[in-house]
Amino acid sequence: MSPTLKAISHLFLSEARTPDFPPSPPSRQGDFDPERIFAADLLFPNQGEWEQILQWHRLCRALVAGLRVYLESAGRIAVPPSGGTAVEEPSRRRSMDGRLELLERIADGLEGTRESVDLRRVIQEAAEETRERFARRRVRYIETLPERLPPVRGIRALLGELLEHLLCNSLEAIPETATPGEVRLSAGYTPRDVFLTVGDSGEGLSAETLARMFFPFFSTRRSAGLGLFWVSRIVELHHGRLKLWSRPGLGTEIYLRLPVDG
Repeated sequence: MSPTLKAISHLFLSEARTPDFPPSPPSRQGDFDPERIFAADLLFPNQGEWEQILQWHRLCRALVAGLRVYLESAGRIAVPPSGGTAVEEPSRRRSMDGRLELLERIADGLEGTRESVDLRRVIQEAAEETRERFARRRVRYIETLPERLPPVRGIRALLGELLEHLLCNSLEAIPETATPGEVRLSAGYTPRDVFLTVGDSGEGLSAETLARMFFPFFSTRRSAGLGLFWVSRIVELHHGRLKLWSRPGLGTEIYLRLPVDG
């Protein structure tokens, strides 16, 4: 690893906050109690809007700089140290380049204007964007949404990225030999918050792996290791909260809470 990449990694490892886990396993019958899960959670401190934007700008720039150095010097995608070798994957490189360009635009304020966002529509668009991937893998996507969700205030492009990441991450957690695999997305709301749950029927994660899932450049698959780290930063920008629950053999569930606009 280059000195520059080590410095960037150190920056994020020192600033990243690993979310706590729900105090008890979630119910498989859909008995989702958001207040129980988030009652004691203070994952993201309540800071001023301007300070948040400045912090995000610094994070974007640091992340872009570090990844540019890494990708351009290695020309490869990182893989877990536990097995396999780095392989060239042009399609993933293009995908990463696109995300870096989005980060750069947001950092420059070109796409950073906050607006009232119809999260229900964004969820449906993310599901449509990932539909072919689910079809190729023959994994069922089960969506349970109320007739309406209150709008949230945020950056629409980033919220779309967030939801696509969550769906793809859950899809990739399911072994190709698993039949039938399924990914479940449900949503609900209170007067103050919108809640999302994304779960999968995958193999689940060990406690050791779970504790590292929000670290930058860490991955259990052949990827750049930015999926959940990217997700956590988007959630932080939107003053939200994020939790991850998983057990070996029981799959994984991600809990997301975003404040209602207004």
